[in-house]
Amino acid sequence: MRIDRWAEAFIISCKDMSLQDIDSEFAVLKTIVSIVGLVNGYTAGTTAAFLVERKIRAALEKANIQGGEIACRTVVLLVRKGLFKYASALIDRIRAELDRKNGIVHLIVETVLPMDDASRKKILSAVTRQTGAKAARFTETIRPNLLGGYRLVFGNTVVDASLSAFLRDMGKKLMNK
Repeated sequence: MRIDRWAEAFIISCKDMSLQDIDSEFAVLKTIVSIVGLVNGYTAGTTAAFLVERKIRAALEKANIQGGEIACRTVVLLVRKGLFKYASALIDRIRAELDRKNGIVHLIVETVLPMDDASRKKILSAVTRQTGAKAARFTETIRPNLLGGYRLVFGNTVVDASLSAFLRDMGKKLMNK
């Protein structure tokens, strides 16, 4: 399956929407996928797609959610074609494409202890300045094996300023002497 084509089709379907409406449609897609993923038996075929569509529309109406049409059609088509197992990969690809189009960089910060707000702001500012991004999406992960310091991952860039990396490099230097 070509995830890129499906992601592109979803985004093209949203072309006349505002950024806020696209984010809303994307949130509905994520919710629908998580709900349909919990229901056994609705994985492939026209009958399954029909049943999934009925349940999605009823749930959207019950929750009084405006929009969601593109998300609903996307999930129904995935089920009909027997490709629902790729839904989470599709969501990841759509998020990445929306971020790229909107100039948002995804930043993963790995630390030993949770960061304070001042450190978080400083890192976000430095990364957006370096990448030229309009904004940054921030994910913080606690990794005790770093021993100290931090590790940043954004785009294809990795900045490893951890104590474990320092010790590893020091060990390599000592072994080479």
